[in-house]
Amino acid sequence: MTSEDLNFVADALLAICRADPERPCYTEDHLKVQERQRPDLEALWRRIAICRPHDPLLQRECEEIVAMANLTDRQTAILQWKLDGATFEAISLREQCTRQSVRAGFIAALRKLRRAMDGYAFLGISDVYHQQTRRGSV
Repeated sequence: MTSEDLNFVADALLAICRADPERPCYTEDHLKVQERQRPDLEALWRRIAICRPHDPLLQRECEEIVAMANLTDRQTAILQWKLDGATFEAISLREQCTRQSVRAGFIAALRKLRRAMDGYAFLGISDVYHQQTRRGSV
């Protein structure tokens, strides 16, 4: 499912719900404010998800960042299941906990990874290497 599909489903579900004056989080304006305040975890997720298995330099970079992040066993398992394409619901059934607790563990893992990426001295070196080695061949 693409992000456009998810946005369509979310809009459809919100259209079905009646506005509740006691719950302003259902308003479009409030959702836009929340979206602006949320950290950009999507960029981090895309960076991890596109890890090319045939690229040993990028694979080593990802492994070192994950090692620096000091993830708990549960966070590592949740992250691995998400990378394998599992949904939060499927993971929650596996872990026998709520979907929100799985999502919270996933977000905590992403935050730890972001901090590790900020402190990683060689971040992006595989991309630079590939750009430089292709520079003369095109």
